[in-house]
Amino acid sequence: MGTFKNIIFDLGGVVLDIDYGIFSKAFTDLGAADFDKLYSQYKQHPLFDAFEMGLVMPAEFRPQLERLMGFRATPEAFDAAWNAIILNYPPDNLKLIRELRNQDKKVFVLSNTNLLHQQAFDALYRKTFGGSELAEIFDKAYYSHLVGMRKPNANIFELVLDENNLNPTETLFIDDTSLHTDTAARLGLHTIHLAKPKRITELGLLL
Repeated sequence: MGTFKNIIFDLGGVVLDIDYGIFSKAFTDLGAADFDKLYSQYKQHPLFDAFEMGLVMPAEFRPQLERLMGFRATPEAFDAAWNAIILNYPPDNLKLIRELRNQDKKVFVLSNTNLLHQQAFDALYRKTFGGSELAEIFDKAYYSHLVGMRKPNANIFELVLDENNLNPTETLFIDDTSLHTDTAARLGLHTIHLAKPKRITELGLLL
């Protein structure tokens, strides 16, 4: 497993611990209806897609989601619920990424995310480890809301490959959602669907 020249990591559920159950409960506690029907790891309402592609900004997203789910909240309460999905960075995960780069592997993060979550996970990174932002431990970070694309669409994978001159046959992609690894596999990448409770530190990625 340590023979790949390039490794592309998903973020939530792979590098960063998250919890969809806590996320759902936080919005249910605000009075949101049908949250689990409109948002989950495997499917979501188009409003979430738009937010993840940077087509909707937080000031627009909050009231639209409130109308969709039939609740009202202050921006502060909304953001606290929205960021409740983010738990912590297991220190060994970040140590592994640094060690991979020390072995001259190219290491990337490719995440379906949004501005509010980026602000939150970067703040958590600064609080936990110092530094400026999570992206600094990777060769390059690809966040869906900044590139206007999202997984499982092929174009976001092609962007990473093309911009960095990566050979798919020398590249491993790790994600906790099978829809995403399926697309990567069709493009010729090696893939691992990381299912709980498996950790990236258990995959034998180091030489």
